[in-house]
Amino acid sequence: MFIKLLNRSLHFLLIWIGLLHSNPLPIPQAFISELTFDSTGSWTLEVNFQFSTPFHRQQYDSICLVSSHGRSILKLDRIVEGAVFIILRSDSLQSPMSITEGGDCIKIYSYTPISGSGFVDSVAFGNFPGSNITKIPSGYSLCRLGYSLFCKDKSPTMGLPNDTVGTCGILQGHIVDKNNRSVTKGQFRFDDTLALDGSGNYTTKIFARKVKWDKIEMFIAPFTSKYEYIDTLSMDIDPDTVITKDIRFTDYIVNVRRDYSAPSGDYEVRNYPNPFNSSTTFKIKIPGGDKINGGSLHIVTVKGEEVAVLPLANSSTVAWDGKNSRGVTVSSGVYYYRLILDNSIHANGSMIFLK
Repeated sequence: MFIKLLNRSLHFLLIWIGLLHSNPLPIPQAFISELTFDSTGSWTLEVNFQFSTPFHRQQYDSICLVSSHGRSILKLDRIVEGAVFIILRSDSLQSPMSITEGGDCIKIYSYTPISGSGFVDSVAFGNFPGSNITKIPSGYSLCRLGYSLFCKDKSPTMGLPNDTVGTCGILQGHIVDKNNRSVTKGQFRFDDTLALDGSGNYTTKIFARKVKWDKIEMFIAPFTSKYEYIDTLSMDIDPDTVITKDIRFTDYIVNVRRDYSAPSGDYEVRNYPNPFNSSTTFKIKIPGGDKINGGSLHIVTVKGEEVAVLPLANSSTVAWDGKNSRGVTVSSGVYYYRLILDNSIHANGSMIFLK
């Protein structure tokens, strides 16, 4: 009888293991959120869990921090149960570990009872090979926005959700086609949409980091865009600085292709707060102060996938609670909004949702 029960138990165990491999459970993971150095070169690291999922001790076997100087294990018993953000310093580890202020690559491994292996998150900065973030000055931070974007931040928010205050510089210049004719209309975007003044001059916000672009996103129809090649732009931009760079297309010719451009008029949409973690309100400005007659505000992902549609219902304000059309809260990250009236985009912009 015992042998039969043992065989039956082993049988169910093998089935359970098979189900885990075919339908993996959500994996709790620690993520790098923000990194600072003080005037003495000592580091402070902010970590959060699954982008603002509360910490629960029983979900982890261990969490390991690694730099170019070695590795050490976090003292999990010192982390408050249910914490969303934790602040780490060298004494938060079982053995002290250095992070080089001038440049390093840090990794954080999450070991769970189920997986038995480490799930890793990492970032490089300073003079470490492959980094797109230069040295972090004292008083600044290396800041994470969304899933994969890191930039410099001159107003760190240790222990709080990251925001975009102090994270952007301004890129400005003149934009021309391949025949050096000024581009005076159309919708183009790097990190944010380019604001054109009608004479071929542009301005736009860029997150503070090193970039190298050889193409720009161009909208050709509502919810549809493509990439056009440009002469390569390389720059290292810091928060609240201004860089002047002209943009020249290598193939695009003004008035030859039928490209999408926003209708004329001073339509404007602004949302506050931005970033937000529960809801944000959009205020819509219509030329001449006219009332909105129908229309809608569309929320889309960075890939152009529609998330939600907010009917305007003759109102100049509308709120979004961070949920998609099925009522499910969306993932943290960057989202775009577009004001659509009469089947045309009249204004757009970007925002950051932090759960």
